[in-house]
Amino acid sequence: IELARQLRGRTVEKAREYLENVASLKQAVPMRTYGRWVAHKSGIGPARYPVKAAKAFLTILESAVANAEFTGKEDPDTMVIAVINAHKGPTSKGYRPRAYGRSSPWNQDTVNLEIVLEEVE
Repeated sequence: IELARQLRGRTVEKAREYLENVASLKQAVPMRTYGRWVAHKSGIGPARYPVKAAKAFLTILESAVANAEFTGKEDPDTMVIAVINAHKGPTSKGYRPRAYGRSSPWNQDTVNLEIVLEEVE
């Protein structure tokens, strides 16, 4: 959610550069909503480096650019990210065996990412 907030309204080129910087720990993502116990970064405030999320968003962004090229858009790199959302997806249930014949839930949460690109006039 925090990463999506930073990408909304950027061009594809600038968003790609930002995500690559986050993945290589060069630029931090400000934590506005979920930053209660997050370390402070100089000039930003509470911030983190969500490397796995940045790589996932980069993959989805490249897919959106490929879709734009396939539909006949002239220059997808100059398009703007109009809509970008991260919604909770289905939970993959699992259990971990514990001592004395018990078990604990060991679930895997998933996320649905959505990116809509829009041409700039």
